[in-house]
Amino acid sequence: MADAINTNPAIKPAITGNQVASAAAPAVKAAADAPAADFGSGNSPKFPAADSAATPARGQASGLDFRSWGDPHFVSGDGRKWDNMNIGTVSLFRSDKGDLELQSNQQKVEGLGAVGSTVNVGAALRVGENVVRYDAQADKLFVNDKEVAVEAGKPYALPGGGKIERKGDNLEVTSAKGDLVRFEDKGKYMDISGKLSATREDGEVTGALGRFDADTNADNDLVMPDGTMAKSVEEFNNAWNTTQAKDMFKNAAADIVKAAQAEMSPYAKERQALEAEKKALYEQEQAKGKERLDIVGSMPLKDAVADYLRALPADKVTETDKELLAKYDAAKSKVAALEAEIATLNEKQAAIDKRLEGLNQMEKLDGVMKTEFAAEQTAGTERVKALEEKIAGAARYNALTASSATNPMAISGADTIWMQGYERIRQRIAALETEIADRNRKQQEAAAEKARIDAATKYPVKPAATTPVNAVAPDGKAA
Repeated sequence: MADAINTNPAIKPAITGNQVASAAAPAVKAAADAPAADFGSGNSPKFPAADSAATPARGQASGLDFRSWGDPHFVSGDGRKWDNMNIGTVSLFRSDKGDLELQSNQQKVEGLGAVGSTVNVGAALRVGENVVRYDAQADKLFVNDKEVAVEAGKPYALPGGGKIERKGDNLEVTSAKGDLVRFEDKGKYMDISGKLSATREDGEVTGALGRFDADTNADNDLVMPDGTMAKSVEEFNNAWNTTQAKDMFKNAAADIVKAAQAEMSPYAKERQALEAEKKALYEQEQAKGKERLDIVGSMPLKDAVADYLRALPADKVTETDKELLAKYDAAKSKVAALEAEIATLNEKQAAIDKRLEGLNQMEKLDGVMKTEFAAEQTAGTERVKALEEKIAGAARYNALTASSATNPMAISGADTIWMQGYERIRQRIAALETEIADRNRKQQEAAAEKARIDAATKYPVKPAATTPVNAVAPDGKAA
């Protein structure tokens, strides 16, 4: 599944299911020659239960609320709770579509508790092409590096959409998509809370506050920047510390936005370019429509009058009539040309809409491929462990099987329990191989569907190939 897997650069492959099969097969074949292993006093080997739940297509994220409060206690979208007392800038979350990112400045503040506490002293939010910063200790708000004052009842409009409102001692930032981020003033520090927009997709937003996914399982929220699950809370917290190059507290707003745009996914970049082109096409269409309206409004003749004059015998048409008819014809030709241009502009906008929808579908398919690939890796790793247990116990199993065939009474109850556990391992290996094949198939299907959508929605649309008149055909004869 190399072609599909390589479309997900965020994942670092360890060993694929197919690689596991090819590497492990010789060892399984030689199982009878493997040395006996001690599995304990007759207890069956322990093995994780199969996860038979089907992986859904990338839908909408479910748990959308989040919070970082106190010193600081984190709460993920699915309600998982833990502490993060790292000092420095923490990437609380960011959207893989490039339009939303939230960072907090965590510092130790004296006078909070007996020895001081690590708390949020600032927040930086990139929303669209704006960077909003709040300094909790100075109670100052900055938008794109300029200090602004927001009064209660007087929302501050963000360029490109969204707003900032003051609600008591708190500030609330709402994005154009409806994401809400709340800065709660606590004097020497601040709490951060809010709720993502319901339009956010499964796994689109990830960070130190966890992965905002479609399920309600809090146990799988601690996802690392590379897409793997963290082995511990400490590893997870450390992974989401922000480097200076990406620190929104230490870089100019314009540089932050520029860097974020450079890191946008290919889908986000194409979507941004298409939306800009669509806006330009719409403005052209409106200008052409106004021009047409002006021409129609100043026509020298009504259609019926022009038809009447054309029907007159030549000796009854004056020079003035001829001049008016000439102006009328020129105006009608111009209107017809404008209408053709308007139709072309509308066709291009419709093609852009089709491509935008195609990009949305392709991005969702990428999410499916990424999810299936990760699950395939998990199954492959689990299978390796199962194969190791199978190989280690093969000699004992073969010996007990042979003994049971000749003298069933020689097999103890503990031996019987152990053999049952060994059989479960063999069954689990078979189930894992079926799962790996199924997840590979889903990746292949998603990749094929993605390629079909890509071809069907390409923009600009290429015109159908035509053979010019008198051109030479492939057989050498004139076309």
